Order: sequence, then C-alpha cells, then structure tokens
Amino acid sequence: GVSHELKTPLASLTATITGLFEGGVPWDEERVRQELRAVEQDLIRLGSSINSLLDLSRLEASEWRPRIERYELGEILGTVLSRLPPGQQARVSDSLPENLPQIHVDFDQWVRVIEHLLENGLQYSGPESPVRVGAAATLSEARMWVEDEGPGIGPEERGKVFDRFYRGQAATQASGTGIGLAITREIVEFHRGRIWIEDVAPHGARFVIALPRADAGGG
Repeated sequence: GVSHELKTPLASLTATITGLFEGGVPWDEERVRQELRAVEQDLIRLGSSINSLLDLSRLEASEWRPRIERYELGEILGTVLSRLPPGQQARVSDSLPENLPQIHVDFDQWVRVIEHLLENGLQYSGPESPVRVGAAATLSEARMWVEDEGPGIGPEERGKVFDRFYRGQAATQASGTGIGLAITREIVEFHRGRIWIEDVAPHGARFVIALPRADAGGG
C-alpha cells in the first residue's frame, strides 16, 4: 500500500547514505558515483510516489478542475521530457506525425498522463531499453501511445493494472505506488477518451489512448 511504497525508498536512501559515512570505507570516486546513482533512483521513485498521491487527493476532492483547451501533443511531450533525468530522457524516442491534429485537454492533467505512462514504461523495462511515444489520427479520434520492450502484460492482468495500488507481476525493486495508471485512466475517461493495452513484438507493452478529435465535433 501507500505506507510501504513511501517507506521503502526512504529506507533505501537512509541505508545508502549511512553506508557512505561508515568508518573505514574508502571514498573512491567510482563507488561514490554508484551510490549517488542509487540515491537518485530512490529520490525519483519517492518524488513520483508523492506526486501520484497528490494527484489522487486532488482528483478525489474535485480540486483539480480542468481547463480544456487545444494543444499540440508535441508541446505536452516536450514538457514531460524536460522533467525527466537526462539518463531517462535519452531512452525516450518519439515519432509524431507533422499533421497530427491538436488535442482538446487540460494541459497539466495531460502532462501527468504522459508522465505516468512514461514512468511505467521506463520502470518495467531494462535500464537501457528504449521507450517510444507515437501518435496517429483517424477521422474521429486522435490516438497516442507509449510502448516499451519490457516483459509485457498478460491478458489476465490488463484489467488490473488500472486498479489503485496494483503492482504488476513484473514489478521489481523499482516499483511505484501502483496508482499512476489508475490516475491516468481517470483523467482519460474524464476527457471522454479510452485507454487500453496492446502487445508489442517480440515483447513489451503498448498503452494506447484515443481521444475524440477536437476538430471533428468531439470538443
């Protein structure tokens, strides 16, 4: 639950820092770098968990009143990428078509949607594995997706991953609170959109979102 997911990275941070200060341990540069990378990952995890909990509380209290306007998906994605650590930025690639229609969304909420999906893909795939963002349009919908090269999500899990505090079977020590995808679904459905999961060959998962096109009477 929430308590576990907040206490775990805090305990890991404490252990790492305590280890650095233990007497008799040489402070060679490479060891310090490795320990600081571990600290960075714990801080990223802790920050993500706190942001997710804040999002959830705002949604439940109806305090996050959306301001629906038209935006370019590339503008939203650029904001999300600017918030990622450089190492994670380098793992994300995008292929957005030039003629993609604008989407009719609340900017801050949609930034959080893309953040949650990227965090999920980065977390459940290998440390060097790429995560790709794509988009396309039909006559009635704008579609966007985030795909990874992780172990994928089995059919029996696809309905569960959007439940609050559910952690997938592939979860490792780098798990999150398990509410990021639940928040994502709530925001998508508020925007009258749909979200689902597809397989990626040879392995991986693709989270696809479909929104009514703002230029097709959907907004």
